[in-house]
Amino acid sequence: MKKHVVFLCHGLGEQVPGETVDEVVGAACEQLDLDGPVVDNTLYLVNESEQKEDILNLFPSHQRRMNGPNEGEELVFAEVHWADISPAPSGFAATALDLLRLFLGMGYIALDNVQNNGRNVSGLVRFALPWFVWLFYAVIAPLNLFLLVGATALLIDPFVFKFSEHAKPTYLVFLAIGFGFAYFGHKQAGSAKTYLDRMIMRGLAVCGAIMIAFAVLFFANVPLGFLNFASDMCQNQSASESKLEAVNNLKCFTGLGVFALQGSWLIAIFVLNLMALASLGGLNKDLWDKRSIYLAVCSGMLILWMTFTVAIWALLVQAVESLPLGDTAPAKEIISMSFKEATQTLVYGVFCLIMLVGVGMFVAWRRGKLRDQLSATGSEHSDIDKKYGRVILNPLLNIALIIGIAALSFSAYVAFAEFVFDDPKNWIPTNTLQTIYQTAHAFDARVKQWQTVAFFVITAIGFIMFNFSSIIASGVGIARDVTTYLTRSERDNPMLDDEKHVYVFADEIQARFNAVVAHMIAQKGEAAISRITFLTHSQGTVIAAKGLAEIADEMPVEPTLITMGSPLTRIYGHYFKDNYQFTPETNGALKAWHNIYRGDDFVGTHVTGHGTNAQNHKIRAKGHSHYWSDPVVWEHFKKMEVF
Repeated sequence: MKKHVVFLCHGLGEQVPGETVDEVVGAACEQLDLDGPVVDNTLYLVNESEQKEDILNLFPSHQRRMNGPNEGEELVFAEVHWADISPAPSGFAATALDLLRLFLGMGYIALDNVQNNGRNVSGLVRFALPWFVWLFYAVIAPLNLFLLVGATALLIDPFVFKFSEHAKPTYLVFLAIGFGFAYFGHKQAGSAKTYLDRMIMRGLAVCGAIMIAFAVLFFANVPLGFLNFASDMCQNQSASESKLEAVNNLKCFTGLGVFALQGSWLIAIFVLNLMALASLGGLNKDLWDKRSIYLAVCSGMLILWMTFTVAIWALLVQAVESLPLGDTAPAKEIISMSFKEATQTLVYGVFCLIMLVGVGMFVAWRRGKLRDQLSATGSEHSDIDKKYGRVILNPLLNIALIIGIAALSFSAYVAFAEFVFDDPKNWIPTNTLQTIYQTAHAFDARVKQWQTVAFFVITAIGFIMFNFSSIIASGVGIARDVTTYLTRSERDNPMLDDEKHVYVFADEIQARFNAVVAHMIAQKGEAAISRITFLTHSQGTVIAAKGLAEIADEMPVEPTLITMGSPLTRIYGHYFKDNYQFTPETNGALKAWHNIYRGDDFVGTHVTGHGTNAQNHKIRAKGHSHYWSDPVVWEHFKKMEVF
């Protein structure tokens, strides 16, 4: 009996192994009037890209067999499952960490957009952006983690021993924690697969080494008064104050850490402002159809990370101040003095979040109102489609992100002026500039009066995350899968001819795709295979198209590719052009390429350009999901004689 092998590649989100193939088989039985038995089979295949010498790395491939609608032909379905590579976390703490990793992962999107968008990006941007990302990964993220763990460690006083009474044991604990950070960071950096993880771990190792150095200075009783430029808590202590020596030294070290964190924030904002100035020339070009989105992505990265981490510090300060430790407890005194100052931008961050949510809701509302126009034939590339066709990376949302970074920049520069100069009015040369500064300072003071409201908002967000963490974790799965696919092992462009520069998880996913295809062809036998079809949805269309460009000409028969709700050219080809191009040779290995889409699909619609030769078929408006079992989709399958 001849075999029609159908490969299924699912899209974004928390896909359960076997779920996609069962949905397709159920729809096939209903739409093709098939009533024969369905044979289930699950194989665990070896993922060669992650294979280790002594451990098999396996992944499941669910298969189903049944008699097809054509006499003498058996339908064989095989699922390419990859959702477990970027699983949703479980629990409040894991979800919060996952969100922070997601915000950092946006750096990969920015890097790819600058390096592979097919536009002549400013040389300053090409130079500055990798350093902006490095600053986040190697300095800002590890510093936040280091200070958070350190602040928590302060709570051992007075429960274990009192810092004010036992200086030497305090320094020994200080030294031990430093060695712990240095060893852990160094060890994890050596085994890290991704650029993000490696940089964070190296940053932690450096923080640990600095902590060790300060512990030695404290043991040697070296005066630290020369560090007063960074922290007013680094004072030389008199003999009468020697009993509080350890506490004062801890205040000094913590103050310096917070100073370093604030300084890194200021540098990040300054670098982003430089990139914005370098990009002003293209500001009005293709406003609704831009390929360069690195500024918006970096703005989102900065706003979201800064707001959430500052919120964590604000909650920590509130929690410690409410503990019954006594007003003179070192933990309460140090955390209150050091970290309260680091939470002053919370109001601006909350304002940015509210603005982004508001713009997102407006875009969703407008898309609903314009659903019929978006679904109408010929709406592609229209003004309505350019403005509201995309929800992900929507142009209005990009503009809101730029406004947000302007607000954070204003806050940072006012704070910097107040920090560097006791009274900035004394060094401002003209009355006009003094008036501008006084106006900015007064406005900043008024904004910060909303600190209580901002704290209420982030407390409400924390409450929602705590009680609905599983829903939130699944909801951000789409963004997580995108950043996962673009995750790389190095800062440099993975498209360079250098084997060490790879897309870490994308390569693993493509290896799974190749493994399932190779196994099924070998299992069924080349001579027995009459047809090969690839049914793909959403992100799965990108995986299949990229994979087939490499292996289609090696198959026993010309395969048919069917893409549904595909972001292949609308998102990937548009924003990362150089990495998503096809040629007559790669297309020539296909029997046909059919793209089925809905005009109101917020992820993917038509597949055009970039060397593709897909035939586009627009169907009724119904959003992005449930293509697999949509009767209208199956009617098109029948017309195209897929089965």
